[in-house]
Amino acid sequence: MTRRSTSVGRGLAGSSISRGEGPGAVCVDSLKRGRRWSIEFRHARQLRMITFLGLTHLAQAHPMTTSSIEHLYKFRSLATPELRQRVKPIFSNAEIHFSRRKHFNDPFDCLPTVSTDFTKAELFAYLEDLSAIEKPALDARIRTQLNRESTNDFFNGKRRDEIIGNLRRRIETTADEPGIFSMAREVDHVLMWSHYADSHRGICLRFKATDTTPFFGLAQKVEYQADRPALNLVCDPPDVIFKKALLTKADFWGYENEYRILDPFKGPGVQTFPHELLDGVYLGANIEPEDRSLVRQWVKDHASQAEVYEASFHPDMFALKFERIE
Repeated sequence: MTRRSTSVGRGLAGSSISRGEGPGAVCVDSLKRGRRWSIEFRHARQLRMITFLGLTHLAQAHPMTTSSIEHLYKFRSLATPELRQRVKPIFSNAEIHFSRRKHFNDPFDCLPTVSTDFTKAELFAYLEDLSAIEKPALDARIRTQLNRESTNDFFNGKRRDEIIGNLRRRIETTADEPGIFSMAREVDHVLMWSHYADSHRGICLRFKATDTTPFFGLAQKVEYQADRPALNLVCDPPDVIFKKALLTKADFWGYENEYRILDPFKGPGVQTFPHELLDGVYLGANIEPEDRSLVRQWVKDHASQAEVYEASFHPDMFALKFERIE
């Protein structure tokens, strides 16, 4: 199974966006004052449109990229009373927390660099498209004149560094707005237990996540590469921008084999999921006896549908073993 490609269209022309809100409103105000169109706001507006509109079509309309996926996994620490209190609602209330990008341990997550590899004609056509969407009532001759001035300023070096710097800052701000819930493809990766489950003293939760499963079935696969992705907001199609901005990480994170759910509307915070989708709990090989008892009680009281497994270290290999317990 492959994910169905959904075309959003250049500049999202024809989409039912609200054209008087968000970063684009700054451009409208500038026009009212007779000032030039600001290129950096154009870029920021397109990225926002991708994140808050195109994201819905791209993320929610696609089945899983790999036909063999049945489950995805979430590793959790139980190292402190506060962390235990964060884990308990997953069992008792079917609640999970969507995070902001800036709270991740990867400082480059969702922060592509900026590409200006476009021609003067391409930039001008891009500004023409966006200005027609944002200010259709403006006289076409005035709109064209303003767009030509902005294009010339950029290629003549006037305010070029300022514009690129503003663009970088606005990409970072916009990237912090979606809520992100990360999961892993494998339960048996030793490093994942070491890094995200308190050195095997925590637990791992198993969620149903087939291509027909609601909620967790919407997860998108993260891609890994050696070079930092560069967004070309003038020439890249919306689905490429989406992938570069939100689903691409450095290759040294590849061991995580991450999938993530992205929510551009509710943003970061608590969300509920269908309780029956939590169908497995794995106890770390070094879990403390009191935590073991606590988690088993949570399962008994709130998630009796979940199978419980206990991990142990393989006696002969660099590997983990899992045994189901009743």
